[in-house]
Amino acid sequence: MALDPHFVTAPSLQEYFVDKDSGLPLAGGKVFFYHDSGNRDIPKPVFELQGNSANYTYAPLPNPIILSAVGTIQDDNGNDVIPYYYPFDADGNTDLYYIVVQSSGGVPQFTRSAWPNPSSGQSTPTADTLFNYIPNGQFLNHTDLPNTTTPPYLLSAGTNVLAQGGWSFELDNPTPAGLESLNTAKFVEAAFPAGIPQSPRYVLELDCARVNPLDLVKRLRIKWFDVNKFSFNNPVYTFGFAASAVSPISVTINVHKFFGTNGSPTEDIPIAVTTIQSGSDVSIAYQFQIQFGSNDGTFIDKVNNNDYVAIDIIFPNNLTYSVQMTDFILVAGDVVLTGYPLETNADMMTRSVMGWADTVDPSGMDLYLSPILTRQGMTWDLSQIGQIGMSALPISSPNSTTPIPDNNLMPCDGSTYLTTGFSANGIPYKRLFNYLINTPYNNGLPLYGTGPNYVSAVYLFSGAANTTFRISWNTAGAGSPQAADGAGLGATGFTFSPIYTYNGSTTGSANFGLFASNFGPNQVLFTTISEHGTLLNPSAGNSGFVFTNQSEIGQFTIVNYAGLLAFQKSAWSFTTVSGAALVIAGAGRYFQFYNEGSSQQYFMWFNVDGTNTAPAVAGLPIEVKVSATYSAQDVADCVREALNAFQSTNIIVIIPGSGSLEGTYFTFNSNPASLLSYYVWYSYLDTSSPPAASGTPIKVLLPLGADANTVRNLTCQAINSYQFQAPDFKGMFFRCADPDGNLDFDSANRISNVSGVYGARPGTFEYSQFINHNHQQNTNAFPGADIGSPITSTTTYLGPVTGSSGGTETRPVNTYIYPFIRY
Repeated sequence: MALDPHFVTAPSLQEYFVDKDSGLPLAGGKVFFYHDSGNRDIPKPVFELQGNSANYTYAPLPNPIILSAVGTIQDDNGNDVIPYYYPFDADGNTDLYYIVVQSSGGVPQFTRSAWPNPSSGQSTPTADTLFNYIPNGQFLNHTDLPNTTTPPYLLSAGTNVLAQGGWSFELDNPTPAGLESLNTAKFVEAAFPAGIPQSPRYVLELDCARVNPLDLVKRLRIKWFDVNKFSFNNPVYTFGFAASAVSPISVTINVHKFFGTNGSPTEDIPIAVTTIQSGSDVSIAYQFQIQFGSNDGTFIDKVNNNDYVAIDIIFPNNLTYSVQMTDFILVAGDVVLTGYPLETNADMMTRSVMGWADTVDPSGMDLYLSPILTRQGMTWDLSQIGQIGMSALPISSPNSTTPIPDNNLMPCDGSTYLTTGFSANGIPYKRLFNYLINTPYNNGLPLYGTGPNYVSAVYLFSGAANTTFRISWNTAGAGSPQAADGAGLGATGFTFSPIYTYNGSTTGSANFGLFASNFGPNQVLFTTISEHGTLLNPSAGNSGFVFTNQSEIGQFTIVNYAGLLAFQKSAWSFTTVSGAALVIAGAGRYFQFYNEGSSQQYFMWFNVDGTNTAPAVAGLPIEVKVSATYSAQDVADCVREALNAFQSTNIIVIIPGSGSLEGTYFTFNSNPASLLSYYVWYSYLDTSSPPAASGTPIKVLLPLGADANTVRNLTCQAINSYQFQAPDFKGMFFRCADPDGNLDFDSANRISNVSGVYGARPGTFEYSQFINHNHQQNTNAFPGADIGSPITSTTTYLGPVTGSSGGTETRPVNTYIYPFIRY
């Protein structure tokens, strides 16, 4: 059996017994033990501990005990022993000892009444003097688990949160539906077990109606975050509960330690095996001494901060059962639990609900988030981050200091923010950045881009080029040189290829009067700005592109393209082809377009892998350098960047012969170059210092042995993580998401200026448009009537019909949002 808390180790009556007259050891003295109540003449046994931790037993000592020759307590075999008291009667009520000590000749020495008494430090504390470390031991706060029928509620595989304050039922159901075990939980509002002090309001009933021996986990768990919570100096605690079963059922008590996602392996420490008996019991009948153990030598994951320690009650996986449990207690020390510690409802509410709130992140990640009630308890409402809403008053900049904002609102005006920065009220901008970057829509870029005064690092879509990426400037102009490798020993050895670099200073490129956007898979939409006239009938030339007139797509004020420009006048879209389809000998493939406002014709031609020359066609040339390995989407991105006069540089990652990029770097500038310069540098150690280069450092932390593909990916992430842009919704209507195009008929061709984003995705927009229609002119004529004659009749004649104009629907300029209703 396990250690029984009803047996109490005896404090020394004396360090050794001495004769009260001579002061010598009381050799052969006699110690008698009686019941203290009544006439004090009924012997009451004391015990010695026998066996080992696998099977301790308590054996009666002789009564009286005959002392050794040096006056110490011994058993019948002369062994020095420590006596254990059992200061209770058969019903668990306190029943203390009356002790008489005599010499070997029967001369009285001393007596002890009501032993062990409170002054000895071994008394049984009253329930009201104990502090219960289980915050919701009577389930005052809980959440009935959902189910399609009325209670009881079916438990599912994984963690089933039962009640606030750390309660869950862990279950493993590895088998197909219909074969898994059936486990249910419900909370019964009843005073069971009848007569328990402090009357529990709720009892947890756990039932297993069908078993599956393949289940590996079936545990009722109470946990505390912080795996070190009870481990300092490894003290003793007492754990207890009241329970009753329809039929006796054996359960195992374990301490369970989880050191975090990336911490040391999980530990399970066996505490006891006990049988929950049938029938009710008015006492805390099941109680055990627990030592949570030292965590010396373990590694705790301090990054994810999700480590915890728990007490598990493990149920059998091969038996059906029905168990009711309540009054869970964990108190400090080796004590006997005789009742549930008195707790007011307010105590249980604050400790299990408000007391279960997440620990405040010292970095400020939780600032200005609302607390919300969950099935685990209170937590900070992370769902607020990234929500789009409306306000009756203007929203001030989060950087405002007069006054400092008292909220976490950010205006949707297209402003940019450093990811490593903080608002005036201490909120780290990285909190919003993490939300904007962790989306499936944007090819590794923040959802609304990195801002006009910066660059975007874009993976190529071609699978054959998984070590290549492109840096594209976000603003038109020719002021910035292409990205370049570091100097001397700081050089990365990457290939910064002029073969695949577009320079915004190419002839005429800054004066196209165009704005090019993503329009769909492998598609580009380019529109003319009103001051530059109309884009007339582009010609596909021999490019293989497919052009479609989109002149009725509507009007929209273009922002962040050389400032605020006027409405577009005409629009065309085209679908691109892959780099392989552009391969040709000699003069490169091309397409042409003509701008009416500037009376200028242009042709865009493609130099594939540096092997082509400009074709002899009319217009100003725009050279776009591509690879035969490019996908059609890669080609579309390059064309869009060139039409916008965005400079770009292709970079091919090469791992040096030493296998290490430690301390190497490359540089790039923003556009225009007078704004800022940057350098991207590599390190394998978080403690490394940046190289001696000019500009703003952007660190790429690499894992040891990183291959070229990993380096490319982490480089793009680091560049795109430097800053992010807030959504720019100025002047736009909100349009609810309609990915199937049931009402948003052009949803597949929604527009974006962020690389890799287009179609039915957040952050896209549509130009204004009116539905396709025509008008018929009405003409009134008066046959036979002379001027000045009275009008006697009127005949209405239908005039000519105008040409049709318009698109698929009538709509304002709009941006794409996902509607929600709080529930």
